[in-house]
Amino acid sequence: MVNALLVVFIVVVIAVYILLKIFFKGIFKVVSIIWSVLALGMLVFGGFLFADANQMMSRFQSEQNTFVFDVDGDIVAGFSSTTGQEPVFLEDLAAIDQYYDAGDLDAILGDSYKLLVIKEGALANVNNIELSKYNIDRETALAWIKSDNPKDQFVDLVMVEEAYDESLRPQVVEQLSESLGTDEQFKALLFANMFSIALQGGQPSILIDKIREKDIAMYPESLVIKTVRFLPSFVIDQVVK
Repeated sequence: MVNALLVVFIVVVIAVYILLKIFFKGIFKVVSIIWSVLALGMLVFGGFLFADANQMMSRFQSEQNTFVFDVDGDIVAGFSSTTGQEPVFLEDLAAIDQYYDAGDLDAILGDSYKLLVIKEGALANVNNIELSKYNIDRETALAWIKSDNPKDQFVDLVMVEEAYDESLRPQVVEQLSESLGTDEQFKALLFANMFSIALQGGQPSILIDKIREKDIAMYPESLVIKTVRFLPSFVIDQVVK
């Protein structure tokens, strides 16, 4: 009886072993296929991501781009720029703001390659700017950009710094008007200076980090921009290196 039970036990063990081997062999095969497909997909996606990043950075650095400053949902300053050339300051801010409110970003984009909407947080690392030899702190520069008469406030600063008599104000206003342009142009100049400092060093990863933090929005979005918020920083650093 014992021998019979032992034989039965051995047969059952062998049968279970064979069944498990067959079962798990099938499972491992399915898992291997799934992982192979995923790995291939990741390689293909990675190739497209690298290609898209290279094309975007190349065109971004060689073509015209437009930059606008969004303060609480209103566009208060902007400029268009091509690497190596002087920026073109945007003046018709009322029309641009209307397009922005209506969500018509193509109208603002125009002939530019990319439109970048900059939020105040993107300038958080700017402590001060230098303009016409005068040092202007961040809060003052932002206040001027948001104001309706920034040039008048700059004149006030010049009058104090140079200890000019009030009788010289008309001459100072005239001189600064020639060099600084309209109030809209002056706002754009302040904004351009601050944004340039914010991206000092020119590392693409700085721009990508600010997009990831939602301090900058880029339109139209390319593949790398659409995925940047979901990928680890070290991956993005390799992609845009």
